[in-house]
Amino acid sequence: MAVSLAVVTMVGVVSVLQSEAGNPPPPLVAPPHPAPAPPVALRWVVDPSGTQQISDVVGPQAAGGDTLPRFGVAGADLGHMFNVGGRIAIVFGDTYGGPPSPGRFFQLPHPDWRSNVFGWIDPQASPRDGFSINQMVTDAPNHAKELLHSRKVNGDEWTVIPTYGIDVGSRIYLHYMSVATDFAHPGRWPLNYAGVAFSDDGGRTWARPQDAQWPADTRFGQVAYVRPGGADDPDAPDPPRAAGVPRLPTASLSTIYPKNPYATTFPDPRDNTVYVYGIPGGRYGDVSLAAVPQDKLLDRSAYRYWTGTEWSSDEQAATSVIKGPVGELSVRYNTYYKTWMMMYLVDSTGQIVLRTSPNPTGPWGDPQVVTTTRDHPLGYAPYLTPRWNDGPDIWFTLSTYRDYRVSLLHTQLRSRPATDPLPKDVQAAVPPARR
Repeated sequence: MAVSLAVVTMVGVVSVLQSEAGNPPPPLVAPPHPAPAPPVALRWVVDPSGTQQISDVVGPQAAGGDTLPRFGVAGADLGHMFNVGGRIAIVFGDTYGGPPSPGRFFQLPHPDWRSNVFGWIDPQASPRDGFSINQMVTDAPNHAKELLHSRKVNGDEWTVIPTYGIDVGSRIYLHYMSVATDFAHPGRWPLNYAGVAFSDDGGRTWARPQDAQWPADTRFGQVAYVRPGGADDPDAPDPPRAAGVPRLPTASLSTIYPKNPYATTFPDPRDNTVYVYGIPGGRYGDVSLAAVPQDKLLDRSAYRYWTGTEWSSDEQAATSVIKGPVGELSVRYNTYYKTWMMMYLVDSTGQIVLRTSPNPTGPWGDPQVVTTTRDHPLGYAPYLTPRWNDGPDIWFTLSTYRDYRVSLLHTQLRSRPATDPLPKDVQAAVPPARR
């Protein structure tokens, strides 16, 4: 019995030891990883160090050669551009012949005045060395032709200025303004009317239908055309994927459209919609927005005006998508920065500014200074090119009145946290109150 008891006792001790050995301490557990920080929202900001002049487009130093012996163009302004087939059309405003007048262009008389002329650019892979006007519509050898006639009478019709163009199929359209007086009051000029002209022969001859004209006080005296998916913005996102862009009526809905029951739905890309950004005559108005099917550019009744929440058939219902003062403007989509861009002159502060937006209807970000009229004396009309919008380089033309020429410029953007204030060197000055 004693031996058995000892065995039982030893077995019990071993069992206890095995039981304790079978329950090791719990393994060490690493502390939980902190939740990843949310991505920092970024925005694009103008990089002033990237803004530089590349070359002249017209004049004695123009890329491709002096435009006076080639086309009878010693000086011209504006020069907005749009794609036509594989070429770029470039349209200028008031254009003058010789004599050459370096420095201050108008210190000498220039009698060969044409209100507008039309040229062609055969684009290269990059405009880094400038681009050349290869051809112009002429009325005599080496003499650019006036496209849209003006009476050139101060107080009646001083000039007729094309403000933007667009190509639709085999037809070219030009929006233009009939200016009543000379430009004695810089930045302020009254209109007789604005209208849309068209050419079916590559810009050689033009028709100006009277029923495609808007009154003198129109909000669309000067415009910029945009057509998402069109020749000038082929890679812009389809508007249905851009939240906040309401639908334009289809033909079957046009009779009930004034009731606007479709304001919260999206436009059909098959509509081939042209967005029209407009300002009145002069440089002190607001930007308004209209939209029209591309085959209805001559039909005033087909235009619809953005009220801020819906499209209206009444131009007077149009809201201001950007408060003025706004001078000559352009709008393009940039696939590298994945944003819409607008550039214009703020006449009262002498600043050329850029704004961005995710959608054609806005909202548009704060204005950012690209350059000033100190750097480019009496500069105006910054027109974004219709090509080369797929990389970090932003190309635009700029007119300067003192030497009366159009130049090609370049700038870039840089990313910054969206919560950071704009750097002081790109903050736009607050314009004086409009009178």
